[in-house]
Amino acid sequence: MAALLTNLPPADSHEIDNSQVITIENYQVSLELTPSQTGLNELMVQVSEKNGTIPDIEQITGTLVSLDMNMGEGNVVLKKKESGTYTAAPIISMDGSWKLSIHVLTKEYESVDADFPITISKPK
Repeated sequence: MAALLTNLPPADSHEIDNSQVITIENYQVSLELTPSQTGLNELMVQVSEKNGTIPDIEQITGTLVSLDMNMGEGNVVLKKKESGTYTAAPIISMDGSWKLSIHVLTKEYESVDADFPITISKPK
């Protein structure tokens, strides 16, 4: 038993997976946030219609709110990487539970809003 426990990784060494997909009416919004730790992160958002068509997007913005304490809002504007894929590099200042609200505005001025619960850990 001691040998087994010795070879297990520490409890806090697992990676947090903040990859999620939300369907809103006719759209699918997917989110990937890495490394999901305090400090600089890479945020990638992909938007498509349910049938797989990539909509013409005017802008995508994100708002980060801590669910553990009142820290105000952090806002980020995502930049187009390729068709349907947008990225940003937010700095997240505290570990814990957060809500990332994504607001998509299409070129036809249609809004798509998705709220993603995310978890941020301390760097290893």
